[in-house]
Amino acid sequence: MVKTKMELIERMLRRQKGCTAKEVKEAVGWQSVSIPQRAEQLGIKIEKRIIVKEVRYYAISPKGKQSFDAKR
Repeated sequence: MVKTKMELIERMLRRQKGCTAKEVKEAVGWQSVSIPQRAEQLGIKIEKRIIVKEVRYYAISPKGKQSFDAKR
C-alpha cells in the first residue's frame, strides 16, 4: 500500500516500464511535476529515454537494490 505521493512516484519510477510526467501528474493529482527534481528528493538516480516522441523516466537501482516490480 502506498502511503505518500512521493512513495507512489518512487514506485512508478522503479517499474520496468518506468513512467512519464503525464502518468505521474494523473496518479498524484498535480498540475505539473519535475521528475528529475522529485527523483533527486527521493535520492534516486534516473535515466531519461525518448521513445516514439514520449519521454520516459526510469530509476537506476543502486547495486543490490531491486525494483518494486522485482519484489512482487
